[in-house]
Amino acid sequence: MNKLFLLFVPILILFSCSKDEPKPNPDPEPEPTVLQRKFKLRADKHVVNIYEYSFVELDLIDVEAEFKGKGEVVIHGFDSISWKIPNIFDEPGRGNGYMVANGFTFIKPGKYLIYAFGHADGKVTFKDSVTVNVINKRDFLGVNWKNVKDSLFVSYDENVNNIRFNLESKYNDGKAYAILRANPSYTKFKGFEEGARKEFIKIINNLYGESKYSYNGDDYSNSDLLDEFDSMFKKGLGKNNYPIKIWQTEKNNIVLLANIDREFRDYYYYYILAEPRN
Repeated sequence: MNKLFLLFVPILILFSCSKDEPKPNPDPEPEPTVLQRKFKLRADKHVVNIYEYSFVELDLIDVEAEFKGKGEVVIHGFDSISWKIPNIFDEPGRGNGYMVANGFTFIKPGKYLIYAFGHADGKVTFKDSVTVNVINKRDFLGVNWKNVKDSLFVSYDENVNNIRFNLESKYNDGKAYAILRANPSYTKFKGFEEGARKEFIKIINNLYGESKYSYNGDDYSNSDLLDEFDSMFKKGLGKNNYPIKIWQTEKNNIVLLANIDREFRDYYYYYILAEPRN
């Protein structure tokens, strides 16, 4: 017997590096050894933009379920439920409980096949899948500048690069902007910041093309892009921030910023700032 609290539904942003591109026709998952209890995977949206989540849940067909109140559900027939997106995400199941719903948000366009597996006695006894088509039709990531509002999107990824991406959009003093930050999914580890810098460049290049301006030096405090930044962006740099790459598209001005820690001069924190081009 397993207990689940339906109120815990994480929203996940999944990121795949180039070696793990989503496959339109991934290799089939192993067939269940025994068919006994059944469920159906359902998505509230089968076509979503990047940074727009699709809520995927299990529709229980012939599984006995007891509602105990306060969001607690007891479900019979499975020891656990696991989730998987081939080559990208793997949630093996959680001890004495399991999730019957997940909110998935993606950072790259593509067709993603989402699986859920029912386990009993150490075997997969049932599975189902649903496909979500992810597109890139908004101005910047999940933001349309004309209706921007304060919002925070938190990505969570246990499997690829150990990076969590946070997208925040703001409208202050007549200025709209968005910030994309990266943090490790688990504890901080050596080399994370440099890895985050490379992933930021890869993400923006893949979505919007190569940068228009680039600083190639090692000491970011000597960046020669300050004049370009001041002429293109309304939001000020802020203390200890230096532009190292600038992109310009039909709708966006985008910059990769390095924030230098004044106490530890060899430590840099990187993030992306974007504003509407108008």
